[in-house]
Amino acid sequence: MVDANETDSYGWPGGEFPINLGGFYPTWEFYDLTENVTNGTNTTTGVNQPIGGRIKLCRKLLFCEYSAINICKKTKLNICQQCSMVKYAVFTTAVILLGLLIIIGNSAVIWSVRKNQKEEQSISELLKTSLAVADLCSGIYIFVPILPNIVWTANHSFNELKTSVIELRGTTHTSIIGIIFLLIFLSNLYQLTAYCLIRLYVTVYPFRALSFTRKFNIQLILGVWLLAFISATMPLWFPTVFDFYYQHDYFIYWFEVLPKQKSQLYLIALFLYVVIPYFIMTTSTLTTLIVVRKKLNTSRQLTSKQDAIDKKERIVTRNVAIMIFGFTITTAPLFVVNGLLNIKLIKCATNTNAPVFTFYMFYSRSIVNVLVYIATDNKFLRSFFQRSGQESSVNTKTQDSTTLVTLVTPVVPDYIQS
Repeated sequence: MVDANETDSYGWPGGEFPINLGGFYPTWEFYDLTENVTNGTNTTTGVNQPIGGRIKLCRKLLFCEYSAINICKKTKLNICQQCSMVKYAVFTTAVILLGLLIIIGNSAVIWSVRKNQKEEQSISELLKTSLAVADLCSGIYIFVPILPNIVWTANHSFNELKTSVIELRGTTHTSIIGIIFLLIFLSNLYQLTAYCLIRLYVTVYPFRALSFTRKFNIQLILGVWLLAFISATMPLWFPTVFDFYYQHDYFIYWFEVLPKQKSQLYLIALFLYVVIPYFIMTTSTLTTLIVVRKKLNTSRQLTSKQDAIDKKERIVTRNVAIMIFGFTITTAPLFVVNGLLNIKLIKCATNTNAPVFTFYMFYSRSIVNVLVYIATDNKFLRSFFQRSGQESSVNTKTQDSTTLVTLVTPVVPDYIQS
């Protein structure tokens, strides 16, 4: 039973319920201050919650038991018996390693593309570089601000953490860092979508693709980033509906639905952010496969080389499919779990680390493309081992590979290469 004499500057009664608290669930949980509580609607927020109740953070930290929310209210978590510093050390080390892998891997991709680029970069090379830049930013985001937030949390009590979550909500600092995180995620998604759409366009209209100039390619890349930035600022367009806050168990800044709004609006926002671009990405890839197969079946004059062409196209399509599959398995669990939290199928007191595990699984998507390049792109690996005298033989193999692709849709450049 909660001590009725305990003071809490963010509970009610004993203080007005703060109007700027933010989304109630799954950020906050409410519990009664006394046994005799009058239920009703709080006049400050207009939300049907027990008047005379208190608030506490909903969702446990990965390295603490759920009971620590109550027991360690005034005790630093690094000395709280309900928190394991062994788990904290393992978790922090894993996060650091993930960040290093993302930074090193994507830096290698950027270096490889720059080393092997031609005088006139194709749109595929520019997209590959731009996608690696977005993933590289994900790694940097781990070290600033995720890692400092993890360290800060371990050195403070739950009451201090609760106060910080409340006071950070809606601030300029929180909004800027939240927009940056959303921008990194959306730029990654939108560039994968753009890659799939461009490959479809080049396959259907090979001769038109030849008119792609360097200036046009750069403008296209900048347009994708601009679209991602505009989408990332969308919560600020509707200040009465959304706002940015600090998500204490992920250690990031994210957007939420304000108290007077329905939680379904959050799911609608995620649908617009994720589901529609993902649908376009997968549909365009399947359509490309169908178009390529149709071209192969109707090109009777190329029958003698059809097997070689078919093999190359299967490799290209497989590589794109692997990228989409990697994005799916790393991203889908997070949004499924958050959906279950918002419709309350996962409760606050549920002793599960699923939300945190799915978030960092989602974060690992920034290393998926690097793994695909390592597994399928010989030119990527040779960039680190070949000597200058070997470059001519590598270039010859690259030209032969490009020739195979151009047989599917004549005179198509390397836009549709993996």
